[in-house]
Amino acid sequence: MSSTKVLRILQAIIFLIIIGLSIFTRFYHLENNPGIYSDEGTVLNVVNNLLEGRSEYLGVQGSLLFLGRMPVFPYFLKILAKFFPFNLLTLRFVTASAGVLTVAVIFFCLRDIFSKDALLVPYFASLFLALDFHGVLFSRMGFGYNLLAPLTVVVYWMLWKSIQTREWKWLFIAAFLGSWGVLVELAYMGYLLFIALIAVVVNWRKSPWIILILALPFTLYFLWSWFTFGDSFLFDWKFTSLRINAPLLVQLGRTILVYVFDLLKKPIILLGMFGFFLLSDKRLSLFSFASFFVPLIILLRTVSIGYQSFYYVIPYYPLVFIGIGVLSAQGTNLLISLAGEYYDIFLKNRVPVWISEYLKAFLTVSLLLVFSAPFFAHLYNVYNQVAFGFRTDFDPLMIPVSEVRSVTDYVNREVSPDDLVLASPAIAWAIHAHATDYQISIAVNQGSTIHFPLGIPRERMRFETDYHQAKYWIVDSIILNWGQFVIPEAQQMLKEVQSKWIPVYQTSVVTVYQNPFIK
Repeated sequence: MSSTKVLRILQAIIFLIIIGLSIFTRFYHLENNPGIYSDEGTVLNVVNNLLEGRSEYLGVQGSLLFLGRMPVFPYFLKILAKFFPFNLLTLRFVTASAGVLTVAVIFFCLRDIFSKDALLVPYFASLFLALDFHGVLFSRMGFGYNLLAPLTVVVYWMLWKSIQTREWKWLFIAAFLGSWGVLVELAYMGYLLFIALIAVVVNWRKSPWIILILALPFTLYFLWSWFTFGDSFLFDWKFTSLRINAPLLVQLGRTILVYVFDLLKKPIILLGMFGFFLLSDKRLSLFSFASFFVPLIILLRTVSIGYQSFYYVIPYYPLVFIGIGVLSAQGTNLLISLAGEYYDIFLKNRVPVWISEYLKAFLTVSLLLVFSAPFFAHLYNVYNQVAFGFRTDFDPLMIPVSEVRSVTDYVNREVSPDDLVLASPAIAWAIHAHATDYQISIAVNQGSTIHFPLGIPRERMRFETDYHQAKYWIVDSIILNWGQFVIPEAQQMLKEVQSKWIPVYQTSVVTVYQNPFIK
């Protein structure tokens, strides 16, 4: 067997090991680990309503834009639900699969870009992405942003081909694929702006066509939603626009603060950006840096990326590992070179010839092991969290899946379909009654909340949401650790319920209160 064939077999085995690791870290104990987060409950409730023929979220009918929800993800899940039981596991299976696909796509992308110049980069980049804590954790959670991660890598790949070749077809493919990303998550608009910028640089004469392609899917979505939902869509559009717009100086100050404080907590991002500048091809270096940094800065104008809000970065996060791959490959080559130099200086003429090569290899491997020790410690940490439960900075905002099951089993035995139940989305989606969120109950009654517009029109409600009419209020760690501190009316409601209602069921983080005035 030729050495070339042996090398190809070895490369294929390494690639399969990396994919195997990404599958294990993203699918093992997937349904119960980590706990459920409210946004997952939001998606589950929206899709369950679509399956029943309604465009609705916890009682609010009409356009879903006031949630910031775009159509592709929920409608894709609706189609999937025709073939599989739709539940939390199905939702997470989709996003975990997107995570594995991202690892594979970044490998093939980098193998094509770097070719023979840097053979180790695709392996390091895909390996570190497969085992990265945030990459693994957020792939295991049912966020639509996960679907955008492999898409972004493919668009990055096509854009680089357009820069290399100056061929319009690659730019067209990148624009066409990227244009659909905004129909998965509205925050992807930042990457469309980056694609438009590259289009101007590559071929400014044809850039208007690229901008038209980028704008077309969202324009069609806007017109369809306006025609279908009428004033409710315009109401939601106005609310969404106000949420993402602020005075320029406020945006600038926010961007600087979020960039400094949030990124300092994630040194891997800074290392990745540093790795971009180690590329020998300075065009590729600048392009890779800009492909991550430009949409990131656009994003930071309006949102934080700390704690659970890191999911906003998911679409662009794989690009960081291009820089990590470059940094690791060059670091490995440097260590191998240093091992050779130290051998030549200190040992070459002091040991027998027959043992020299073995000693040189031993010195090289030892040096590599010393500097790779943090990686093995990280690998052990990731395994522990995958196997025995994730520990995150936002654990107080998540509910153990087992407790969601036990609470909803109890409540579903006690309610009829027309009873009103208040609960966070993490629980409400599984209640077989008129379930709504306490924020919606407040907003419908002209109260101020964090996530919903002031005064949701009552005609949009399918059922009454006044908490005084609720049979149960399920109080969980989300309102106890967050809601009552940022929404004054929620604190008032909670005090009243805790003092006057009857606790009838309790777990470690959830208490079910029964309204004594409702039979």
